[in-house]
Amino acid sequence: MRLVYIAVHELNAGWGAETFLARAFERLGHEVIRIDYRAHRRELPRLLEAAARRAPDAVLLQRGEGLAAEWLAGFEAPKVYYATERASVPEQQQLLRSPVFDACVASSRCTLQSMVEECGVPPERAHWIPSGFDRETYRALEVKSDYNVVAVCAPTRRRRRAFRALGWTLRRKRLLSGIMGAKCNEIVNRSRIALNIHATDLIDTETRLFELLPTRAAIVSEACDAPGLFEGGAIRWFPPGDWAAMGKAVRELLQDELLRRQCVEKNNAIAASHGWDARAHAWIALMERLRSGKSGGNGSGAEVGTVRIGRCSWPGKVDQR
Repeated sequence: MRLVYIAVHELNAGWGAETFLARAFERLGHEVIRIDYRAHRRELPRLLEAAARRAPDAVLLQRGEGLAAEWLAGFEAPKVYYATERASVPEQQQLLRSPVFDACVASSRCTLQSMVEECGVPPERAHWIPSGFDRETYRALEVKSDYNVVAVCAPTRRRRRAFRALGWTLRRKRLLSGIMGAKCNEIVNRSRIALNIHATDLIDTETRLFELLPTRAAIVSEACDAPGLFEGGAIRWFPPGDWAAMGKAVRELLQDELLRRQCVEKNNAIAASHGWDARAHAWIALMERLRSGKSGGNGSGAEVGTVRIGRCSWPGKVDQR
């Protein structure tokens, strides 16, 4: 299959979802024509026209703020919009509402719900394919544990408040931002525990959770909106906003090395089901169904049917058996 993938490929190279998903498509034998709509905004119409002349089998747009939906009208192939987070700017909301797209894919249940309820995406065109992790970037490393707890994330006020709740007696803890890809993986592997906290009060399933699974750090996370994805693992969940429960889970793991090691082993075991290669299979299945004139779902709702990738099952709109 020949795919045109419009995203922030150059500016997010080495750590963005577009980097890893494009590589996964290529590992499966598909051709990917990458167009960075931010880096080449002035010449974007020309690049899109040139890509259309190559007769692609499908077109994938990720985010796309500032890109006019009508610019994609020249493509005769199915067009898919990829929402990796809730539409936060009017341009993204307008793209989601555009009839140009044959399907809209969300990376989490929270985003799927927002797409349908807030942006008016018809349920029959709304799909959910979770994020994943890149095996070459995120993996276990045999390194010394320099930290007790690390959290690698954008430092919102809510996250800072949660981290402070761990207390001054818990030493060697770090809240880090602006660190991506291999550097993020290295720091996480140098910690006994990796902490995941939602940016806001909205419950979501961050990409970071998948990236932590294959590392040597035990995971303590605020409850997510799709816990079934992690069935068989050993993430220590705590109720949203319950920083006392978070601190208790952290201290229990720090005091019990055997328990911590068992949690890591279970998380490592389920990680294989969440690589970007597995997600790419679901994407290709959706695009094939769109090419054959099917919506990918049965039109009865945005979370109907079952997506199956490896040992992982969750409600969704693509059925890969």
